[in-house]
Amino acid sequence: MLKFLRDQLQPAKQKAEELSLELAATMLLLETADADGSIENTELDALRSALVSTFGLTDNAVDTLLTEARQHLSTSDGVYVFARRLREAWTSAQRRQLLVSLWSVVYADGQVDRYEESHLRQVADQLGLTHAEYVQAKHSVERGAIQ
Repeated sequence: MLKFLRDQLQPAKQKAEELSLELAATMLLLETADADGSIENTELDALRSALVSTFGLTDNAVDTLLTEARQHLSTSDGVYVFARRLREAWTSAQRRQLLVSLWSVVYADGQVDRYEESHLRQVADQLGLTHAEYVQAKHSVERGAIQ
């Protein structure tokens, strides 16, 4: 029985380790943009901007990454797998910056839906960030959006 359980859990762990950091981040960004049930063009623009600034990608590379992320998301088990990949590979500063990018995507359409806020709370937890870091990221984006 234990062998069966280990065999069932192994593919999920292996999948996470095979994800590139760029792909894992893109999947989190896409999931966040769609947390309210729709992805607005402004959210997609913020997502693209986050990928360019974080990874220094070209527009073509971003397009390729988005296509690949959409394919993976259609068969994924949820955000935990890609959040875990980033939590294990990135420093807390990098994960905090990703959370700021995620909040930027949420605020891009000018409104924060309760589902988006709940989604980001879960993502912050899965990234190993504290509630204080979650609030700081949110406020930093709010201040930037207001100015």
